Amino acid sequence: SSNVLRIGYRNGLGATAFNPNPNSSDNITVTATIAPVIPNLALLTGTASVVDLGTITQSGGALIGTAITPLTGLRTESTGDTTLNDPLGNRATTIAALVTGAGSDYSYRDATGVIVGAVDGLRGIFMSGGGATDVTIVANTGDIQVTDVRTAALDGDDCDINAGAGGVTLTALTGNAIVDPTASVCSTTTISITTSDDIFLNNVLRATISVTLVAGTDGTGSIINPTVGTLDIDTVTLTMTAANNIGTAANPIEMNVGTVRATSTVFGSIFLLDSNVLPDSNGVTGAASGINPAGVTVLGATTVDGEINVNVVDGALNVMAPTTFPRNNGIDANDADGSGNGDVTLIAFGAICLGTDGTADALGVGTPASFLALSDVEATDLITLTADAVVDCDPTLVDVAAPRVNVTSARLLANGTNGFGTAANPIETSVSFMDANIETNGLFVDNFIAGLMTLTDIDLDLFSLE
Repeated sequence: SSNVLRIGYRNGLGATAFNPNPNSSDNITVTATIAPVIPNLALLTGTASVVDLGTITQSGGALIGTAITPLTGLRTESTGDTTLNDPLGNRATTIAALVTGAGSDYSYRDATGVIVGAVDGLRGIFMSGGGATDVTIVANTGDIQVTDVRTAALDGDDCDINAGAGGVTLTALTGNAIVDPTASVCSTTTISITTSDDIFLNNVLRATISVTLVAGTDGTGSIINPTVGTLDIDTVTLTMTAANNIGTAANPIEMNVGTVRATSTVFGSIFLLDSNVLPDSNGVTGAASGINPAGVTVLGATTVDGEINVNVVDGALNVMAPTTFPRNNGIDANDADGSGNGDVTLIAFGAICLGTDGTADALGVGTPASFLALSDVEATDLITLTADAVVDCDPTLVDVAAPRVNVTSARLLANGTNGFGTAANPIETSVSFMDANIETNGLFVDNFIAGLMTLTDIDLDLFSLE
């Protein structure tokens, strides 16, 4: 057409051009740089027959688009691999791709940033052949942006990058990664995004096995949720590393995950919200996707000097102290009470330090790699604290008129080797039922609740309750 140059043919796969031999398809190889005078290019090869797989490749230095004449859009369709990853990078503003062969991969590299969108009637990137069909996109400079172009009505799903059983890897060497509002990235295995700058999650990354996000490889960068109220990440295992912030107090990272590990490496805070009922922009909740049940386990959360807040809307919250991170500063599980069906479990190899702003390592309660430092923790039903010791790290004395309550729940289970509170600084609680198993140094509690506390099973050497 006047706006698209189409090269090649597709047999039995929605062909746009006729191939006189319906049982074979040739490969396409770019052997010299293409400086187009037509804004859009479509490279089409492949066949429904298994006799011959059509691939799309480029020779070294043979680029698609130039700095003077970049492409507006590049559409590729192949049965075999599409491999357009010359280290110098191609130049297309927008790409769209279809790969239909089982186990065939898609790999593209751009010199100046790229948008996953719609080109010449093809929308997004779709790997339909089954098997391990990986999608890899690299931008040497500039951003990688995923836009909302695929719909269930027209395309069978709402995944704007759909790798099927393969993984998705997006790497912005000097730039951001942006998932637009209502756009989504899907894989039944893994999704990995790495940027030198920021990662913007306006809608969902959905992967059956894991999601790995790394922002700020150059020393400055955050993982950002600009759109509150829609699910950002739906996966079993989530690992996030950013130079600066991971979410904010107003816009936490909204997730439905089984386990999460989050690290801010330079300066920043971490704010996470886990929900099994929060929908993505297409109305699909974590419960509907079936990837995870409600609840989350925090395997580690680390900042250099910032706040950490974990909130669970439904299900249980389990927090474990890291064993290798250099500092665990101010985990705040406050408001983790959700809709009334969630419990909170905190596990530390050293001490659990309550009522703190993250300065527990200065108070002699354990090594930074082994303790949990928290502000006050709350749950509707059960809180379980398991540690070498549980310490009230609020340096102020108890104010009976306006006490700072460390633990608020219906039931409290305390397990410790070297004490729960001290005589000088007891743990302030607001609980109705308490079980405790403390080996040495005793149990010291001030309970602020109307009515009686019921002690259901107490095993300890020293006991003080007010």
